[in-house]
Order: sequence, then structure tokens, then C-alpha cells
Amino acid sequence: MTQYKIFDDVPQEIQEAVRKTMFSRDFTWSLFDGVSSGFDPGVKMSKTILRWGGQSKEIPQHHMEVLYSIPKWLFQLNILYELISYRANITYRNLVPEHDFHTDSDHPSVMAGIYYATDTNGGTEFEDGTVIPGKQGTLAVFPANA
Repeated sequence: MTQYKIFDDVPQEIQEAVRKTMFSRDFTWSLFDGVSSGFDPGVKMSKTILRWGGQSKEIPQHHMEVLYSIPKWLFQLNILYELISYRANITYRNLVPEHDFHTDSDHPSVMAGIYYATDTNGGTEFEDGTVIPGKQGTLAVFPANA
């Protein structure tokens, strides 16, 4: 059985700073098509912050410092040792997207995570049937091959 770690104690000041950054006027989002749902337009907004060790060049440094507060918090708790990928997503409030099941890495020691900056009307479902509710301020960490 997959080990899921749910953190519902992300410090309030980190939550507020991340929300403020993600919804600021100079934080740009990309349109991501390919979300399957029963609603139009079937899209979400997404932003890659870090991918395989390379920081996004599109995000201003003052935003990067705030966005890295969550991984830094995990480093301090000795939960996160290396960060290889970091992405932010937004789905429309009335849209409960359904994605095909996928893995973020085939490597068994790599961890993935989802941070909910706002409440969602859905959550994240895994192939084994586990559902993590999309509650504001919650961070879910799990094996990237789950």
C-alpha cells in the first residue's frame, strides 16, 4: 500500500504568502488543455516552477522566494531531501477535472506532492482508490511512482 503523508499544518503565514503570490497581477499562468471532464472548456491553468532541477525563467525572483517557502518548510521537517519538480495548477471552481492516472517518476525513492492553495470542490484520487480532499492549506506528499 502506498504511503501518503497529509500535512494540514502548513504555517498560516506561508499559506497567505503563497496565495498572494499566485494570484498577484504579475504571476502569469499558462493554459493547459487536455483535462477531461463533463464541462467546457475542459482546461486548467498551470505554471511550472521547477522541472528536473531547472528553475522557471519566467517567474520573477521575488515570487520564487515565496514559492519555495513550502519546500523549505519540508526540508526543515526533514521530509524533503531533494526537489526535482514543482508545479502550480488552477482549475475552474465549477470544474472537477478527471485526469488519466499517471506517475511523475518511475524512480521508487522520488516523492511528489500537491499543495492546495485554495479549497477545491474535488481532490486528488489515486489508482488504489485513495482520495485526498482539496482543502486549503493542505499538502499531500506521496511516492512519485504511485
